[in-house]
Amino acid sequence: MIRVLSADPDLETQIRAAVEARDLTVAATIAVRGYGPSVLGYLRTVLGDSDGDEAFAIYCESLWKGLPGFRGESAFRTWSYKLAWGAVQRLRNEPQRRRNCRLESEQLESVVQEVRSTTPVHLRAETAAHVQRIREQLTADEQTLLILRVDRDLPWAEVADVLETNEATLRKRFERTRDKLRELARAAGLLPDPA
Repeated sequence: MIRVLSADPDLETQIRAAVEARDLTVAATIAVRGYGPSVLGYLRTVLGDSDGDEAFAIYCESLWKGLPGFRGESAFRTWSYKLAWGAVQRLRNEPQRRRNCRLESEQLESVVQEVRSTTPVHLRAETAAHVQRIREQLTADEQTLLILRVDRDLPWAEVADVLETNEATLRKRFERTRDKLRELARAAGLLPDPA
């Protein structure tokens, strides 16, 4: 799994500078190259490869269309995951609207294809494969919470911003998800029964 520990200050500065200069193609290119592999990994984990790729297209389209309105109230990385979460919701709630969309910018479209083709497919050991199957039993909401908080190491405030909830609710949801994972792991024989 691709792990991004924190927002890259240089990347954030470059994106913001390009947005402020209204050079949106450059801003989108920097954003998709910088955060795209991590976002694509998240989307593929939650939705599977095919639907994840479709959601990535929706995410990129949303990023492209939303850049002029990006106000910088959060880190760009947080806003980016918010767009990705919106793509998950859109794909789940409106399956008839699934389509392979192409972006208006040919340059950005080529960057999107570059990210898709260079994001590695991870080979998993047997235990990791079991863990992955267990995580696939979680809802998209639960997977998103785990990916953003554990895999991507986003602070609670940023995860709450992405999922549009408050931190207290989010922490409680995280506890329930953790407990559910433990039960699923026990049922799969990966954890011993509690003594």
